[in-house]
Amino acid sequence: MVKKTFTLLDGLQVGDGPVHKEVVLRDLRAGDVIEATEDAERAYTDDGRISIAASPTRVGMLILIKRIEKLGDLQMPLTEAEFKKLTLRDMNLINKMADEQEAQTALAARGRGD
Repeated sequence: MVKKTFTLLDGLQVGDGPVHKEVVLRDLRAGDVIEATEDAERAYTDDGRISIAASPTRVGMLILIKRIEKLGDLQMPLTEAEFKKLTLRDMNLINKMADEQEAQTALAARGRGD
């Protein structure tokens, strides 16, 4: 498994505590994707029938939350409310680093290392 460590540009402050910037991402597991999809599902009615749909945006957010193994000294996993406090720059950085991590994992799986 490949872990990715990096520093956020702006960081996350929860309450009056310190600004947390050090991030460690871990590889995804099948259960992470399944749980994120289930957690993002919402029931709605369509012509009297109940249907279930998952928001792709919310699934993506929940998957990122599950990948974050460490963010400063905060307790993991982050809550959705905490994650939503990240700046757009930091969220984009987490997405970029997650993409890089997936590429590194794929290379490692093929025996090419980091």
